[in-house]
Amino acid sequence: MKEIQEIGKLLFDEKTFQILEHTKQEPRNTKEIAKLMKQPTANLYYPIKKLIEIDALRIERQEQVKNILENYYSSRHLYTDDKLAIEGDFLTSNLNHVLQWYFVQVHQTAQALKRDVIEQDEGTAEIGYATKTLTHAQWKELNRQIRHVIHNYEPEASSDEATDYQFLISSHKTNA
Repeated sequence: MKEIQEIGKLLFDEKTFQILEHTKQEPRNTKEIAKLMKQPTANLYYPIKKLIEIDALRIERQEQVKNILENYYSSRHLYTDDKLAIEGDFLTSNLNHVLQWYFVQVHQTAQALKRDVIEQDEGTAEIGYATKTLTHAQWKELNRQIRHVIHNYEPEASSDEATDYQFLISSHKTNA
């Protein structure tokens, strides 16, 4: 049980979350990750080591640079499945970390909404709301299908203007 709690702490830490985010599209070395995070390289060795130990980060390739073997890390394997749902024992053991991570994600969405209003941007954030009457099993299946649709969505034409959008899907039973 302690091991699960340690994994939860690691995955929901802001620094490790950023490492995973910066390596999900393409493999990066420690120096590249540090530059993107505006962190000293030395601050990343420990969290990278821990992420590798739990298979949240993988060494995708190595390159010899002078007399140093440079590792390129990837978290792409974490994002290739539509089955990410935080619940059950993992949620119970890591509730505080999950909530912390969730609030960081909600805060980022709120900041993007605020930027849209201040900068009168085209809209880079959106909050949607819907209610549906379902059984518990139907609700679970609908959540799975939503993740599946997002994961497998292929636009008809790609564009140089395309950018990453993050979807934070949250649902709950109402008290009605």
